[in-house]
Amino acid sequence: MTSLDVLDDFFGGLPDADVAESLTAAQVDDLGTRVNAAAQKLSRMKPSAEPIGDLIYPGGWLGNGWQHEVFRPELNCSLLYQPRLLVHDPLAEYFFSDFSILPEVTLKGSNGIQMIHGAKLWANSGRRANREDDINAVRADLKAIFSTLEHFEPLLRSGIVVMRSQFPVIEREWHALDSSVRNDLRSDSMVEIAARQEGVPLPRWDNIRGLHASPPGGLQNSADPKRWRPEFYYLAKTLLFSGSLGARYAPASANELALLQAKSASYVRGSQASAPSRPLVEEVLNQMAPDLTLDPDTAVKVRASEEAFNSWRIELRELQRASVGLSDKELPQLVSDRMLPRIDEVRKAVSKSDVPKRNAPKNLGLALIAGISAIPGGPGVAAFAAATTGVGGSLMDMYGPRHLDGSKPVIAALLHQN
Repeated sequence: MTSLDVLDDFFGGLPDADVAESLTAAQVDDLGTRVNAAAQKLSRMKPSAEPIGDLIYPGGWLGNGWQHEVFRPELNCSLLYQPRLLVHDPLAEYFFSDFSILPEVTLKGSNGIQMIHGAKLWANSGRRANREDDINAVRADLKAIFSTLEHFEPLLRSGIVVMRSQFPVIEREWHALDSSVRNDLRSDSMVEIAARQEGVPLPRWDNIRGLHASPPGGLQNSADPKRWRPEFYYLAKTLLFSGSLGARYAPASANELALLQAKSASYVRGSQASAPSRPLVEEVLNQMAPDLTLDPDTAVKVRASEEAFNSWRIELRELQRASVGLSDKELPQLVSDRMLPRIDEVRKAVSKSDVPKRNAPKNLGLALIAGISAIPGGPGVAAFAAATTGVGGSLMDMYGPRHLDGSKPVIAALLHQN
């Protein structure tokens, strides 16, 4: 029973704003008990890979932030490449309250002042437990969460986006997490990568990248590797959380990938560099959808053909390989040269098909064109392929090379008359 099932059972369907604003404290506590029980049970169950495909965990940065508007471009890019995504369950994590299972770090300053930080502090905000008796604040929180679940309901019901709480796994595996961090602190290569100054800072928690602070006068021992304990804990809990659900962790930045490679070189092989970068996917979207918005229903329908969707991903990987060494100014031209002819083919095919004329794209946006199967040469609705297994190989290039039909249905699903 997922959080959606709990809400269906508790309210008879997903609750709206009026229901959220009328909740009593007793109802909230009852709901929290049921949600926590479901989260504990789900944390030991791996979602089936069939019929959709492998489950990808993008890390806590997007996994936690996916529900917020500021992360929508990043979420859109992931939904247009990854088979399906593992994200944090905002309702289950809202009711989490035992912060004692999370670590904290004490850093000693040169003048004797100590500074305490770590996941125990950073995770302890915005939860039900923080609101205490402020029922109005709780109602506002739940209203926002219910709205998110309603908006993404098509993706959640279809299994393209899978929600789980990470805290039952952290609670169950705290010994393994502690041991992992201790080992990493003894690794010179991992400490060296953590101390890098260039590139995107490493996550220290799901909502924090970089932002290192020191006591006044600096640290007593500036070379103390303990300052990198949060980064190593974040990586360890990321691997345990994704692994417990049969998902594959796809590092979101070069520094995160380097840290993972240093931790276990055998974990990352293959053509990681050929997986499409976010700038490339965004440029492809910009050619087709300048507003960069993706309706959840469209994200579901884009996958109506497994072969077409995988062909689309192969084309993106080929674009990525061709883009190596190009400047930011040259990238749009490459995408235009490679993708616009494909888009024009779809336009012509749609105009000759039985698709209503009102759906023939003039301007470009993101919404589903009805009647994709009417496109000449399109594969139509195909049976979904079974997922591959194993954690070795490339983290982001989920499927091996396959001879597939074209990606016209996916492109058509992204073209719409404004």
